[in-house]
Amino acid sequence: MTGMHHAVTPFMVQAIADPGYDRLFRPSYLLHNMAEGSACLGVALRAKDKAFKAECFSLAFGCIVAGVTEPAIYGVNLPLKKPIIGVVAGAAAGGVTAGLMGATAYVYGYSTILAVPIFQQTILAIVVAIAVAIIVSAAVTFVLGFDEADINR
Repeated sequence: MTGMHHAVTPFMVQAIADPGYDRLFRPSYLLHNMAEGSACLGVALRAKDKAFKAECFSLAFGCIVAGVTEPAIYGVNLPLKKPIIGVVAGAAAGGVTAGLMGATAYVYGYSTILAVPIFQQTILAIVVAIAVAIIVSAAVTFVLGFDEADINR
């Protein structure tokens, strides 16, 4: 939430250089973005206000396709509180799946759904992990709900 994830960037680059792959940072960054976006999907599916619903769908697209999570974090998921639980649950479930299936990034790339090719021969593993992260995050967020009064309009 404070940008401290940039502190590990040198380690990510080093992992790609030697031993030539990254099983920790790239998968976790990617799965966080998917979970953040799908928490917005969960909020959008439950929201009653049409303008807010449209905003949440837009933010979800931004997280998943563009990798831009700050508007979702600070505009929806933190202010509403409960969606952050969905983010954590989705990212954790996706991370466990990625780890068990051996998702490995071989190239330094972005943290969007469009970065799937950086996983080369482990694409299936990351695709399954992405699906798990998205489904769990959206479902947990939808089930937990949120207080409509917390929407800042």
